Amino acid sequence: MPALVTSNFRIVNAKAFVDSFEEPENGGRDTVVGQSYVYLFIGKILSWDKTHAGYSDSLAPPPDGDVQGNEFIPWRDMIALDRVIANTDISFAAKRYDWTSGEIYDQYDDQDPQITKATSKYYVYETTSNRVFKCLDNNEAAISTVNPKEGYSDVAKHLPFVTSDGYRWKYMCTVSTDQYVKWLTTNYIPILTLNAIPGSGEGGGIGTQLTNPPGGFADQAFVQKNANTGTIETYFISSGGSGFTKHSGGVALENRIVQTTGQTLTSGGLGTPVSTTDFFSLAPADGLLIGQDDYKGSAIFVSNNTHQKGVGWIVASGTLDYDTSPFNVTGQQRAVLLDPGLAPEYFVEDGEPGVKYEIGPIIEVTGDGLRNTDGSGGANAYAICTQSGEINQINAWTSGNNYTTATVSVIGSHGVSPTGIGLQARAIIAPPGGHGSDPGTELGAFNVVIAKTLTGPGILNTVTGVDRNFPISNQYRTVGLVRNPYLKDGYDATELAPATGGKNWYANSSPLHQSTWITANTDFGKFGNYIPAEDDDIKGRTSGATGRIIEYNTSSSASGRINITNITANSSGGTFMFNEQIGLVKNKDGETYTDGEKYVTANGWADSREPPEHLPLGGGNLAFDENSQVIYEPDLQPYTGDILYIEHRTPITRSEDQAEDIKIVIEF
Repeated sequence: MPALVTSNFRIVNAKAFVDSFEEPENGGRDTVVGQSYVYLFIGKILSWDKTHAGYSDSLAPPPDGDVQGNEFIPWRDMIALDRVIANTDISFAAKRYDWTSGEIYDQYDDQDPQITKATSKYYVYETTSNRVFKCLDNNEAAISTVNPKEGYSDVAKHLPFVTSDGYRWKYMCTVSTDQYVKWLTTNYIPILTLNAIPGSGEGGGIGTQLTNPPGGFADQAFVQKNANTGTIETYFISSGGSGFTKHSGGVALENRIVQTTGQTLTSGGLGTPVSTTDFFSLAPADGLLIGQDDYKGSAIFVSNNTHQKGVGWIVASGTLDYDTSPFNVTGQQRAVLLDPGLAPEYFVEDGEPGVKYEIGPIIEVTGDGLRNTDGSGGANAYAICTQSGEINQINAWTSGNNYTTATVSVIGSHGVSPTGIGLQARAIIAPPGGHGSDPGTELGAFNVVIAKTLTGPGILNTVTGVDRNFPISNQYRTVGLVRNPYLKDGYDATELAPATGGKNWYANSSPLHQSTWITANTDFGKFGNYIPAEDDDIKGRTSGATGRIIEYNTSSSASGRINITNITANSSGGTFMFNEQIGLVKNKDGETYTDGEKYVTANGWADSREPPEHLPLGGGNLAFDENSQVIYEPDLQPYTGDILYIEHRTPITRSEDQAEDIKIVIEF
């Protein structure tokens, strides 16, 4: 059965994923429905060449296959975790396309599948202003040479605008300072659609995100609120037809100049121009038709340096007299008369620079958009022709609204039929809600950026009372996400439901450690001839458990703490013991050692009489301080929850004063 999964499905999935990071209200003590606790974790201290043939620390391998057996690997390599917080660590994101002069950008087209897939460069990120602009018209795939910020107007930010290179742009949003710092990447820009939902805005006021937007989002809120659904800003021509004669295509662009909208008084000497915008005198130019009514029934488009475009219908052209008391204009050879006239701001004084025109066929747009009973309103457009009489461009002068369907055709006016035939064109209708109403959906922001900053050993976990959960030396090579893991403390595999009988609580505090810590050689009998070092392979001389050292911590708050990962239990399932000696098996360089050759003593082995080094294992007069914790087990129960994401990286080296900005991009 034929079916289609739309881009909206991707948007919905991305939103559901982000919403799932919302804080559940049960504090980890009950089943989580919809919401979840998600942690970012780091892991793997061993270099890639030692586990993946053909790869190295300068060339990380792709993640292992998505099979259930591989879910054990990240848990064995896991070192430490930090909770991902909704609205603080997560943002929707769109592909990043920086505006660059000399590029050709795609234009928005409601029938282009590349738009909905977000694989088309139909919008740009302007790096100096951090604004995002959508391209509505690329001037027949012309090269973009004018930065869209040059055409942006703060007082008309909600309106499309045209730059001098012919591109038509629409301002969408601005990447705020906080977004820039937190989520901007080389390939993605953070995008937030403001919602009409209760919330705290700038200054702490309560309202919706649209009525009281967060800091840095006021311009976007204005654009969203003023977006019009179903507008027609651009048109696509599949065939320009032929035989159109009433046009200015034969006049060079630089010669299409409006000379004046009137002459001085014929008497009185006041020198006042005719104050009208329905009579235009055109400058002499090769290719300009000067026969009587050569342009009657066509449209003229007029633009100047300070106003938007204006279009009127020509009711007469050629050698015209214009009589409006007390003015008297006679015998203007290159003149056009409009009915109705343009708005007053299009009045042109004699010699005023920068006033240009285009003459071409009148375009009629019919559809379900709103139009007044007298035919005014709605979407209207004008055409530009080549010298040979083919329509090569259709431009909007009013965009209308509420269109879901529209047809485009050439018509005449004032009793004059169009001269050409064969135009095949369609209107490009704005997305539901209008351009700028929903930046997330319009720009294909179905990507999610998760950003966390890991600083030194991390902050104190106020729930567990443990600090320095992250190592401050060595390296890590994997980054991942795990959802709804159980705490190790109180875990019972026989209980299937969370928090049954006070067991199996979800982890919900942060940060956490997933390596095992053993305190050694700091109290009582300090004996052994081994200083633990990173990447050493070790073995419990009594338990038989093995592991690999992440670091040997000598800081004041964690003195003598051996940080161990990749622990493998002995044949009976036992792990390291609090009162055993821990021997070196192989160092980082691959040198091996015999049992007892080099070892360190866990603090649980305690003898106040400084026993001889060859004291039998487990012997001696123990004087262990029971208030001193020796082993810190991992915070999470391994292999619980869901591994959502794994990324292999080249090594990242940790240090006490280093901050690592980790960004994960997930595309739906």
